[in-house]
Amino acid sequence: MVVFKNTRETGDWPAADVGENITMEIGNLGLSDAEVDAVVAFLMTLTDN
Repeated sequence: MVVFKNTRETGDWPAADVGENITMEIGNLGLSDAEVDAVVAFLMTLTDN
């Protein structure tokens, strides 16, 4: 999900099934691969596993 939000408009993603679900509030974050990895690592600390 982090990669999708980071590259939503610049990546090669299929069109949304339901257009009403599209929001322009978050996207094209411009994160580097290392920054994406850091966000994912942080999110993993929020789980019980």
